[in-house]
Amino acid sequence: MKRKIVFLGMGGVYSLIPFEKIVAAGFDVVGLVTARPDDKEGGPAWIESDAYPVSELPIYGQTGERNVVSAAHGAGIPVLSVGDMEHEDTLEALVEFDAGLYITACFPRILPNTWLGIPEEGCVNIHPSMLPSYRGPYPLFWQFYHGEKNTGVTLHFMEEGIDSGEIARQKSVKFPEGCSAQQADLITAKAGAEMLLEVLPNLAIPSSPQPKDGVSYFGVPTKNDREITSDWGIKRAYNFMRGAGEWAPFWIKIKSGKVIEVMQVHSFQVGGSPPGEGWVEMKDGFLQVE
Repeated sequence: MKRKIVFLGMGGVYSLIPFEKIVAAGFDVVGLVTARPDDKEGGPAWIESDAYPVSELPIYGQTGERNVVSAAHGAGIPVLSVGDMEHEDTLEALVEFDAGLYITACFPRILPNTWLGIPEEGCVNIHPSMLPSYRGPYPLFWQFYHGEKNTGVTLHFMEEGIDSGEIARQKSVKFPEGCSAQQADLITAKAGAEMLLEVLPNLAIPSSPQPKDGVSYFGVPTKNDREITSDWGIKRAYNFMRGAGEWAPFWIKIKSGKVIEVMQVHSFQVGGSPPGEGWVEMKDGFLQVE
Protein backbone atom coordinates (compact mmCIF):
# COMPACT_ATOMS: atom_id res chain seq x y z
CA MET A 1 0.00 0.00 0.00
CA LYS A 2 1.30 3.47 -0.85
CA ARG A 3 2.37 5.50 2.16
CA LYS A 4 0.12 8.48 2.97
CA ILE A 5 1.93 11.59 4.20
CA VAL A 6 0.84 14.71 6.07
CA PHE A 7 3.24 17.63 5.77
CA LEU A 8 3.53 20.23 8.54
CA GLY A 9 5.08 23.57 7.63
CA MET A 10 4.84 27.32 7.38
CA GLY A 11 5.81 30.11 4.97
CA GLY A 12 9.26 30.39 3.42
CA VAL A 13 11.48 28.12 1.35
CA TYR A 14 12.42 25.84 4.24
CA SER A 15 8.95 24.33 4.12
CA LEU A 16 8.23 24.99 0.45
CA ILE A 17 11.17 23.18 -1.14
CA PRO A 18 10.82 19.80 0.65
CA PHE A 19 7.06 19.91 0.16
CA GLU A 20 7.29 20.58 -3.58
CA LYS A 21 10.02 17.97 -4.08
CA ILE A 22 8.12 15.09 -2.50
CA VAL A 23 4.88 16.06 -4.25
CA ALA A 24 6.70 16.25 -7.61
CA ALA A 25 8.28 12.85 -6.94
CA GLY A 26 4.83 11.29 -6.68
CA PHE A 27 4.61 10.62 -2.95
CA ASP A 28 1.07 10.61 -1.62
CA VAL A 29 0.79 13.84 0.37
CA VAL A 30 -2.80 13.87 1.62
CA GLY A 31 -2.71 17.08 3.64
CA LEU A 32 -0.77 20.16 4.65
CA VAL A 33 -1.02 21.46 8.21
CA THR A 34 -0.08 25.01 9.24
CA ALA A 35 -0.37 26.70 12.63
CA ARG A 36 -1.89 30.11 13.23
CA PRO A 37 0.81 32.23 14.92
CA ASP A 38 -1.55 34.37 16.99
CA ASP A 39 -4.18 31.79 17.89
CA LYS A 40 -3.43 28.91 20.24
CA GLU A 41 -6.99 28.41 21.44
CA GLY A 42 -9.21 28.24 18.38
CA GLY A 43 -10.37 25.18 16.52
CA PRO A 44 -9.12 24.02 13.13
CA ALA A 45 -10.03 25.70 9.86
CA TRP A 46 -9.70 24.56 6.27
CA ILE A 47 -7.98 27.14 4.07
CA GLU A 48 -9.76 27.13 0.73
CA SER A 49 -7.79 28.00 -2.40
CA ASP A 50 -9.78 31.18 -3.01
CA ALA A 51 -10.11 32.20 0.63
CA TYR A 52 -7.15 34.58 0.62
CA PRO A 53 -5.09 36.38 -1.99
CA VAL A 54 -1.54 35.00 -1.96
CA SER A 55 -0.39 38.30 -0.46
CA GLU A 56 -2.63 37.77 2.56
CA LEU A 57 -2.12 34.11 3.39
CA PRO A 58 -2.27 33.83 7.20
CA ILE A 59 1.09 32.13 7.65
CA TYR A 60 4.67 33.15 8.32
CA GLY A 61 6.82 34.20 5.38
CA GLN A 62 7.04 37.07 2.96
CA THR A 63 3.64 38.13 1.68
CA GLY A 64 3.15 37.90 -2.04
CA GLU A 65 5.71 35.12 -2.47
CA ARG A 66 4.97 31.55 -3.49
CA ASN A 67 4.73 29.47 -0.35
CA VAL A 68 3.73 26.06 0.86
CA VAL A 69 0.02 26.93 1.10
CA SER A 70 -0.23 28.15 -2.48
CA ALA A 71 1.83 25.13 -3.57
CA ALA A 72 -0.60 22.79 -1.81
CA HIS A 73 -3.59 24.48 -3.43
CA GLY A 74 -1.92 24.13 -6.82
CA ALA A 75 -1.48 20.42 -6.24
CA GLY A 76 -5.05 19.94 -4.99
CA ILE A 77 -3.91 19.09 -1.46
CA PRO A 78 -6.18 20.19 1.41
CA VAL A 79 -4.75 22.71 3.87
CA LEU A 80 -5.62 22.60 7.57
CA SER A 81 -4.88 25.62 9.78
CA VAL A 82 -4.72 24.84 13.51
CA GLY A 83 -4.93 26.95 16.65
CA ASP A 84 -5.33 24.81 19.77
CA MET A 85 -3.17 21.73 19.16
CA GLU A 86 -5.31 19.64 21.52
CA HIS A 87 -8.68 20.80 20.22
CA GLU A 88 -10.99 17.82 19.75
CA ASP A 89 -11.83 18.80 16.17
CA THR A 90 -8.15 19.25 15.33
CA LEU A 91 -7.27 15.76 16.52
CA GLU A 92 -10.26 14.34 14.66
CA ALA A 93 -9.16 16.03 11.43
CA LEU A 94 -5.65 14.61 11.79
CA VAL A 95 -6.99 11.11 12.31
CA GLU A 96 -9.23 11.44 9.26
CA PHE A 97 -6.19 12.09 7.05
CA ASP A 98 -5.35 8.42 7.75
CA ALA A 99 -1.65 9.14 7.10
CA GLY A 100 1.11 6.75 8.09
CA LEU A 101 3.86 9.40 8.27
CA TYR A 102 4.11 13.06 9.26
CA ILE A 103 6.91 15.26 7.92
CA THR A 104 7.69 18.60 9.52
CA ALA A 105 9.83 21.46 8.21
CA CYS A 106 9.75 24.77 10.09
CA PHE A 107 6.53 23.98 11.92
CA PRO A 108 6.38 26.55 14.76
CA ARG A 109 4.90 24.38 17.51
CA ILE A 110 6.19 21.45 19.53
CA LEU A 111 4.09 18.41 18.61
CA PRO A 112 2.25 17.00 21.65
CA ASN A 113 2.11 13.28 22.30
CA THR A 114 -1.44 13.22 20.98
CA TRP A 115 -0.06 14.16 17.55
CA LEU A 116 3.06 11.99 17.72
CA GLY A 117 0.96 8.92 18.38
CA ILE A 118 -1.33 9.27 15.36
CA PRO A 119 0.84 8.22 12.35
CA GLU A 120 1.88 4.57 12.53
CA GLU A 121 5.35 5.25 11.13
CA GLY A 122 5.94 8.29 13.29
CA CYS A 123 6.91 11.89 12.59
CA VAL A 124 10.16 12.98 10.95
CA ASN A 125 11.58 16.49 11.12
CA ILE A 126 14.12 18.34 8.97
CA HIS A 127 16.45 20.11 11.41
CA PRO A 128 19.17 22.50 10.14
CA SER A 129 22.10 21.28 12.23
CA MET A 130 24.15 18.14 12.71
CA LEU A 131 22.30 16.73 15.70
CA PRO A 132 22.84 16.26 18.58
CA SER A 133 24.54 19.67 18.31
CA TYR A 134 22.36 22.78 18.20
CA ARG A 135 19.08 21.37 19.32
CA GLY A 136 16.40 24.00 19.77
CA PRO A 137 14.17 26.37 17.79
CA TYR A 138 16.77 28.61 16.05
CA PRO A 139 19.80 26.47 15.21
CA LEU A 140 20.97 28.59 12.27
CA PHE A 141 21.18 31.74 14.41
CA TRP A 142 23.38 29.98 16.95
CA GLN A 143 25.62 28.36 14.38
CA PHE A 144 26.30 31.75 12.79
CA TYR A 145 26.77 33.26 16.27
CA HIS A 146 29.45 30.73 17.18
CA GLY A 147 31.15 30.90 13.79
CA GLU A 148 30.43 27.21 13.19
CA LYS A 149 32.38 25.77 10.29
CA ASN A 150 31.03 22.20 10.30
CA THR A 151 27.30 22.23 9.86
CA GLY A 152 24.60 20.30 8.09
CA VAL A 153 21.01 19.08 8.17
CA THR A 154 19.48 16.17 10.06
CA LEU A 155 16.39 14.16 9.22
CA HIS A 156 15.25 12.69 12.53
CA PHE A 157 12.24 11.07 14.12
CA MET A 158 10.37 13.16 16.64
CA GLU A 159 9.70 12.19 20.23
CA GLU A 160 8.69 13.93 23.44
CA GLY A 161 12.16 15.46 23.86
CA ILE A 162 13.14 18.45 21.71
CA ASP A 163 15.18 17.38 18.65
CA SER A 164 16.34 14.26 20.50
CA GLY A 165 14.77 11.50 18.38
CA GLU A 166 16.56 8.89 16.31
CA ILE A 167 18.45 10.00 13.23
CA ALA A 168 17.29 8.76 9.83
CA ARG A 169 19.84 10.61 7.69
CA GLN A 170 22.33 13.50 7.89
CA LYS A 171 23.93 15.63 5.21
CA SER A 172 26.72 18.17 5.62
CA VAL A 173 26.39 21.59 3.97
CA LYS A 174 28.71 24.53 3.43
CA PHE A 175 27.67 28.16 3.65
CA PRO A 176 29.54 30.66 1.45
CA GLU A 177 31.23 33.69 3.00
CA GLY A 178 28.57 36.27 3.78
CA CYS A 179 25.72 33.78 3.44
CA SER A 180 22.39 35.48 4.16
CA ALA A 181 19.60 34.00 6.23
CA GLN A 182 17.60 33.44 3.04
CA GLN A 183 20.52 31.65 1.38
CA ALA A 184 21.02 29.48 4.46
CA ASP A 185 17.35 28.50 4.42
CA LEU A 186 17.62 27.62 0.73
CA ILE A 187 20.78 25.52 1.17
CA THR A 188 19.44 23.59 4.16
CA ALA A 189 15.99 23.13 2.61
CA LYS A 190 17.51 21.55 -0.50
CA ALA A 191 19.60 19.20 1.64
CA GLY A 192 16.51 18.22 3.63
CA ALA A 193 14.53 17.56 0.46
CA GLU A 194 17.33 15.38 -0.91
CA MET A 195 17.33 13.27 2.24
CA LEU A 196 13.57 12.82 2.10
CA LEU A 197 13.80 11.58 -1.48
CA GLU A 198 16.50 9.12 -0.36
CA VAL A 199 14.58 7.59 2.55
CA LEU A 200 10.91 7.75 1.54
CA PRO A 201 11.13 4.90 -1.02
CA ASN A 202 12.06 2.53 1.85
CA LEU A 203 9.24 0.44 3.22
CA ALA A 204 10.59 1.27 6.68
CA ILE A 205 12.77 4.33 7.24
CA PRO A 206 15.99 3.22 8.98
CA SER A 207 17.20 5.16 12.01
CA SER A 208 19.71 5.06 14.84
CA PRO A 209 19.93 6.76 18.25
CA GLN A 210 21.63 10.13 18.50
CA PRO A 211 25.19 10.13 19.90
CA LYS A 212 25.45 10.92 23.60
CA ASP A 213 28.48 13.12 23.05
CA GLY A 214 28.30 16.62 21.54
CA VAL A 215 24.78 17.40 22.75
CA SER A 216 23.94 21.11 22.87
CA TYR A 217 20.71 23.08 23.13
CA PHE A 218 20.10 26.79 22.54
CA GLY A 219 16.83 28.61 23.11
CA VAL A 220 15.33 31.82 21.75
CA PRO A 221 18.01 34.52 21.20
CA THR A 222 17.83 37.60 23.41
CA LYS A 223 19.07 41.16 22.88
CA ASN A 224 22.32 40.21 24.63
CA ASP A 225 22.91 37.54 21.99
CA ARG A 226 22.95 40.25 19.31
CA GLU A 227 25.73 42.21 20.97
CA ILE A 228 29.19 42.08 19.42
CA THR A 229 32.44 43.37 20.85
CA SER A 230 35.40 44.67 18.86
CA ASP A 231 37.50 41.64 19.86
CA TRP A 232 35.40 39.35 17.67
CA GLY A 233 37.19 38.10 14.58
CA ILE A 234 36.05 40.11 11.60
CA LYS A 235 34.81 37.12 9.58
CA ARG A 236 32.84 35.75 12.52
CA ALA A 237 31.13 39.12 13.04
CA TYR A 238 30.47 39.58 9.31
CA ASN A 239 29.05 36.10 8.78
CA PHE A 240 26.97 36.30 11.95
CA MET A 241 25.26 39.56 11.03
CA ARG A 242 24.71 38.34 7.47
CA GLY A 243 23.39 34.92 8.44
CA ALA A 244 21.25 36.20 11.31
CA GLY A 245 20.18 39.35 9.47
CA GLU A 246 16.50 38.80 10.18
CA TRP A 247 17.30 39.37 13.89
CA ALA A 248 18.64 42.92 13.33
CA PRO A 249 19.40 45.31 14.92
CA PHE A 250 22.79 44.27 16.29
CA TRP A 251 25.00 46.26 18.64
CA ILE A 252 28.78 46.56 18.26
CA LYS A 253 30.83 47.81 21.20
CA ILE A 254 33.91 49.46 19.71
CA LYS A 255 37.27 50.03 21.40
CA SER A 256 36.30 53.46 22.74
CA GLY A 257 33.43 51.86 24.62
CA LYS A 258 30.78 53.43 22.40
CA VAL A 259 27.98 51.11 21.26
CA ILE A 260 26.85 51.32 17.63
CA GLU A 261 23.47 50.02 16.46
CA VAL A 262 23.78 48.13 13.17
CA MET A 263 20.95 47.09 10.86
CA GLN A 264 23.06 45.60 8.05
CA VAL A 265 26.65 44.70 7.31
CA HIS A 266 27.79 45.09 3.71
CA SER A 267 31.44 44.14 3.51
CA PHE A 268 34.68 43.67 5.44
CA GLN A 269 38.35 44.47 5.04
CA VAL A 270 41.16 42.59 6.73
CA GLY A 271 43.81 44.90 8.18
CA GLY A 272 44.84 48.25 6.75
CA SER A 273 42.97 51.45 7.48
CA PRO A 274 39.23 52.22 7.13
CA PRO A 275 38.31 52.95 3.47
CA GLY A 276 35.91 55.69 4.50
CA GLU A 277 32.84 56.52 6.57
CA GLY A 278 30.57 53.73 7.75
CA TRP A 279 33.43 51.37 8.63
CA VAL A 280 33.80 49.95 12.15
CA GLU A 281 37.15 48.79 13.47
CA MET A 282 37.33 45.21 14.77
CA LYS A 283 40.19 43.12 16.12
CA ASP A 284 41.63 42.23 12.72
CA GLY A 285 40.08 44.67 10.27
CA PHE A 286 37.00 46.75 9.48
CA LEU A 287 33.29 46.16 8.85
CA GLN A 288 31.19 48.29 6.52
CA VAL A 289 27.89 48.73 8.34
CA GLU A 290 24.60 50.56 8.04
